[in-house]
Amino acid sequence: MELSEQSKSFKTTQKDLEGVLTPEDNIELKALRCKDESQAKKTGGNTLKRRNLSGDCNGRVENRMPQMVDVLQAQNAILEVEKDLKLLQERLTALTINKDNVAESLKEVENDYNSLLSLKAAMEKECRSMTLKTESLQEVHEKRKKAIQDKRFYMFIVSDVVTSEREDS
Repeated sequence: MELSEQSKSFKTTQKDLEGVLTPEDNIELKALRCKDESQAKKTGGNTLKRRNLSGDCNGRVENRMPQMVDVLQAQNAILEVEKDLKLLQERLTALTINKDNVAESLKEVENDYNSLLSLKAAMEKECRSMTLKTESLQEVHEKRKKAIQDKRFYMFIVSDVVTSEREDS
């Protein structure tokens, strides 16, 4: 906001200085703005000749020359401030767009994170279920194994008894 205030201040100063200038001074000011001397002579010089301005007028213009220079400097300063302001506004716009993009990306990452948390919870639940099933199957396996061993032992005893009975008979 400081640049805007500075720009307004320069514009006010420029208007004040331009208010002091006479129409003849404005013609001379336009001539000063021209970069090429020949172009300045064509526009300012010819206009002054057409108006048949006297030496007094030229003297008055020379006296006002510092004011015209001040006006030009103020205009240049205003242009620089406006240029800086425009660059800062463009940068602010770009940063705002980047901020919005980052905020959108952050929302997407948060959604992905929440989805992954839900998936993790579901997988942990499935893992617990599988662990319980595995434990149950291991218990059944152990019981069957024990039953088979008991059955073999029983068969061994029965076969031993049968063999001993045969031998006794």
